[in-house]
Amino acid sequence: MTNKPSEQNIPVERLFLDLGNPRHKEVETEKEAIELLCSNEDVIPLARDIARYGLSPIDRLAVVSDNDEDGPSGNFVVAEGNRRLCALKLLTDPDLAPSKHKDAIEKAAADWTPIAKIPCVVFDDKASTDPWLERRHQGPLDGVGLKPWDAEQKARHSGGSSQNRVAQSFLDWAQQEGLINPQQRKGRLTTAQRYLNNRVMKNAMGIDATDPNQICRTRPEDDMRLLAQRFIGDLLSGEVTSRHKTPDIEKYAGKLDSIKGLTRERVDSKPLAHDHSTSGVSPNPSEKSIKTKPKRVSKISYDAKIDEDLKKLDNRKLISLYNSVTKVSAWEHTPLVAVGVWSFFETLTALLGREKASFSSFLNKQCLKYHGIDAADIRAVLEAIERIHAYGNTTKHHHTSATFSADQLDNDMTILRGLIVKLIAAAPRDPWRHFLLAEEICPCYEALAGKTQKAAREWRAYPHRCAIRGARPVSIRWFGRYCNWTVYVGGTTLSLTLAAAGWLWLCCTAVT
Repeated sequence: MTNKPSEQNIPVERLFLDLGNPRHKEVETEKEAIELLCSNEDVIPLARDIARYGLSPIDRLAVVSDNDEDGPSGNFVVAEGNRRLCALKLLTDPDLAPSKHKDAIEKAAADWTPIAKIPCVVFDDKASTDPWLERRHQGPLDGVGLKPWDAEQKARHSGGSSQNRVAQSFLDWAQQEGLINPQQRKGRLTTAQRYLNNRVMKNAMGIDATDPNQICRTRPEDDMRLLAQRFIGDLLSGEVTSRHKTPDIEKYAGKLDSIKGLTRERVDSKPLAHDHSTSGVSPNPSEKSIKTKPKRVSKISYDAKIDEDLKKLDNRKLISLYNSVTKVSAWEHTPLVAVGVWSFFETLTALLGREKASFSSFLNKQCLKYHGIDAADIRAVLEAIERIHAYGNTTKHHHTSATFSADQLDNDMTILRGLIVKLIAAAPRDPWRHFLLAEEICPCYEALAGKTQKAAREWRAYPHRCAIRGARPVSIRWFGRYCNWTVYVGGTTLSLTLAAAGWLWLCCTAVT
C-alpha cells in the first residue's frame, strides 16, 4: 500500500537531479544533466528570477527517497522541479555552471541569500508521482490537468491595456445580457478589440471609454442591445474579422444606424455594466475607489470676448455662426455643430484673404507665429485646427461617417480661443468703406500693376475691389499671408494691405 506523501524541508545538498528527466535524454552524471538543462530549458533566466524573488510559495518540489542497499540514504531525487533545483544548485555553487553561463550565474548570485532548506513533498517511489506529473505537464486533460489562461483571461488578471479593457468590458456586459456565452467568447477578444477601439465605431456603438476602468454607454439601453446584437452576431458569423482595416471598420460602423428599430437618440453617459460582475460577486465598497467622471459637454463654451469682437467686426454671417454653434446642443446635434464650427473658420479665414487653400493650410505655423501664438502652444493649436477641418469635411461629404465627439469640439474651440480673437482683430473692418475713401482720393481706377496678374484680373472683375490709377509702388513688405504696399498717388502716400487671395483695403492714409 502506498503511503500518503509527506511534507519536509530538505537541505539543497541532499537533493539531486533526476538523470532520467523527460526534459532531456537519460544521462550518467548530474553534470551532464545541468549542461542539458542550461542549454535547452531556460534555467539561467529562472536562476535570475529566483535570486530576485525567491522560490514560488505555491509550488513545491516533488521528491523520492534515494534508497540504497542499506536503506534510506537521507538523499532525495527530484521528480518534479528539476529546473528549479538546477537553478538553486548553480546559485549556491556557480562553479557548477557550464563555462559559457558561469558569468551570468555569478552575477545573479552576487546579491542572493542562499536558501538552506527547500519545501518538498516526499513520495515513496517514482511511480507514485506519475499521476501528478501527467496532470502538470500533459495539458488540460479534459479539465483534469493544468489549464492555462487564454488571452482574455490574462488581460482580465493583469488589467490589460486600456484597449483590451474596452473590448473586455463590452464582452462581459454582452455575456450578462445573454448575447454571447463563454464558449462563443473564446478567441473573439482580439477582433472585438480591433473594432471597438476605432473612434468611429465607438461613436456608432455609443461606447464612452473616457475612463477605461468604467466603460459607459451614450445610447438608450434598448438601442445598446440592438447594436450589440448586430455586432455580436456579425462577430460570431465571421462578417466581423480581425483582418479588416480601418476603412472596412468605419464602413461597417456607418451601416449600424440603419438597424431597424434604432432610435438614434443619445443619452448622458451611463455605466455599461450592471452593479455586479460576471462572477456574481459584488465588489467591496471599501476597496473600490470613488471616481468622479467629468461633466458631459452640453454646448460649445461661449466666449464673451469673441462675441463682442465679432459685433465690432460687424460681419453678420460670422456673428450668426458663432451664436449658433454656442447655443445648439453639441451633445444632441454634434454633426451639425461640427459643420457649423468648420463654416465659422472657413468664413473667418476667407475674410482674411484665404482663397482656394483649406483653412487648415492657411492657418499654418508661419501664420500662427505672425499672429503672436506662443511657440509652446503652436503644436496644440495646429492639431486642433486640423481636427476641426477633418471633422467638418468628413461630416459634410461622407455618406455615413460623421463626428460625434462634442467634448473634443469644445476642447478644440477652447484651445483656439486666443487665435480666434487675434484673427478677428486682423480682419478688415468694413473694407468697402476704405475703398470709398480710395475713390474719393482719385476717381479713376485700374488694377494695381505689380505682384500678381491673378489679383489684377480679380480687381478688374470687381470694380470696387481696386487700387488707384497712377499709383506708383514705393515699397513692398511681406508679413505672413499679407503684403503691405506703400504707394504714391498725386502727392498722397497710401499704406495698403494686399491679402493673399488678392483683394485690397486701405490700412491708413498719410498726406506727404
